[in-house]
Amino acid sequence: MIQANELRKGNWVNYKGINYFVTQIMLNELEVAHIGENNQTTRTSNYNEVSPIPLTSEILHNCGLIKQERFHYSNVFSSEEGNFIINQLRDSCEVSYGLDGNLALIWKTNLFLHEFQNLYFALTAKELHITL
Repeated sequence: MIQANELRKGNWVNYKGINYFVTQIMLNELEVAHIGENNQTTRTSNYNEVSPIPLTSEILHNCGLIKQERFHYSNVFSSEEGNFIINQLRDSCEVSYGLDGNLALIWKTNLFLHEFQNLYFALTAKELHITL
């Protein structure tokens, strides 16, 4: 379950096994959409019916971030907006963001796609473009 205050329009969530993006946020429910090969499906859902999408290397690649292979000790992904260092530890995730020598460190138990979208926007003032 995802809390309403965690979401922004455009965040990706999972609804009944399918990835949808949020198109509208209301008090007790949200509207989500899925783009198929031939059409777009829109659903209205309660917040307890959607679940977060775990952040993976594949999803980061689909967001346009490029894995830097020269860093063997962690997952370093770069974008035009700076470097995101994502360390998957045993029971938590550490995210660092660097731009021009400055570094921000975020420590999180689990990191999900909608949270990374929000973090990316907060740090870069740009939306993260995602293909799922």
